[in-house]
Amino acid sequence: MHLPVKYDPVDWPQVIADLVRGGFTIPSIAARIGVPPSTIKGWRNNGVEPHHESGERLVLLWCNAMQQDRNTIPSKHRRIKPTTSRRTSWIQLSLTEGNEIHDRDNTCKLC
Repeated sequence: MHLPVKYDPVDWPQVIADLVRGGFTIPSIAARIGVPPSTIKGWRNNGVEPHHESGERLVLLWCNAMQQDRNTIPSKHRRIKPTTSRRTSWIQLSLTEGNEIHDRDNTCKLC
């Protein structure tokens, strides 16, 4: 009897983009996992998925480079919400006036 296994497919183009953003080049990624650079480009641009062993090596490289666990690897179903900006109060730090912190109405927050 086979039990269904649920998994989130890895977002390979995002994994490669993370590595490039982290300072790797396509040739350096390829050299580290033992595939030609054209293979990395295929995974990134053409929707081709790596064979299991190559994929595992790429996952390990990503985990080490990003200092993350493998369960945080980008997936096609798990989207990271963009950070939302919060409105904050305006403050001014004046180093010439006794290190006072003023709000928008020029009221001293330390006094």
